[in-house]
Amino acid sequence: RYYNSLGDRIVAGYPRDEAAEFEKKLGYHDDLLDCGEIFHFLVLEGSKEILDRLAFEKCALHVVVTDDQTPYRTRKVRFLNGAHTGNVLAAIQGGVTFVDEMMDDPVFGKMTRKMIYDEIFPTVKLPDEEKKFFADSIVERFQNPFAHHRLLSIALNSVSKWRVRVLPSLLDFTQMKGELPACLAFSLAALLAFYRGKYPADDSPEVLSFFKEAQAQSTGDFVRSALGKVDFWAMDLNTVPGLTDFVTKKLALIESKGIRFAAESVL
Repeated sequence: RYYNSLGDRIVAGYPRDEAAEFEKKLGYHDDLLDCGEIFHFLVLEGSKEILDRLAFEKCALHVVVTDDQTPYRTRKVRFLNGAHTGNVLAAIQGGVTFVDEMMDDPVFGKMTRKMIYDEIFPTVKLPDEEKKFFADSIVERFQNPFAHHRLLSIALNSVSKWRVRVLPSLLDFTQMKGELPACLAFSLAALLAFYRGKYPADDSPEVLSFFKEAQAQSTGDFVRSALGKVDFWAMDLNTVPGLTDFVTKKLALIESKGIRFAAESVL
């Protein structure tokens, strides 16, 4: 049997700075050392009989077996993944390297929290207490100084990540409130600035080719062209009320005044 599953744990990768110390304790060299946070959560979609075969509960592991993992997936993708993808590209352009540094930054830390509590929070259909607990845990996890979670590693394939992790919250918020969520919308301007700028964007050949060819366009034409890429976003983002104008103005501000000045304009 194959079960739908959802894993929630930030794994930052090979601990370069501490590898030698760990190997000394272990007594051997290990190229597969990995750094993961203490927080862990696994959801399995299926019958409780799973636990008869896999003794997660007896091992005191945080595992939930449910007949519908959708609420847990939405919670994780929008809060954790959405806050990552929605903020890292702006923070990178602001000279930040790690997630915990982003949270301590007076501009990008404030933007991350505003995005989580003011813009993503109302779009997740779960009890407020449960959402508050999870949102608080996300902020705490992002502040972990030991994870050494590089923003550039999160930035991989940001176009497809933005579509899945950020766009649904932006669309739901706009429909619910009748206005754009400023931080979520700004994240799209930051994405376009990142891919259009001199940053090490790592994405599919099709995505990189588009942005390379769009270099010569004016800011307005570039935004309309990028937002109209249905194969990127699964829709024409120019149809979202006010989004094209907002992104154009913020991208122009990024290009003229810098990412920090532009970010402060939405705070």
